[in-house]
Amino acid sequence: MSERLPAFETAPLVEQLVGRDRSLSTAVVEAVASVSNRRIENLPPLYDAVDPDLLDDAFARSGTGLIAFPYNGHIVSVSGDRTVAVYRGD
Repeated sequence: MSERLPAFETAPLVEQLVGRDRSLSTAVVEAVASVSNRRIENLPPLYDAVDPDLLDDAFARSGTGLIAFPYNGHIVSVSGDRTVAVYRGD
């Protein structure tokens, strides 16, 4: 991964590079569902944590930057190179 991530206490539970043919918001929900052992439809709406449209469009023009936010008891980071990582929350 080329971006610097904020310092988290643990390694990510899951980390994946998301192709441009997939939306980042969908990838986030799928990744959190996988580490939570929950079905996607049983997760809270992503828009309670972050604007999904903003997330999908955030790195359309630039491959730099980082967005991190809490979601369903985890910390999610999305970097400019379209890497989604899910960390254990508090």
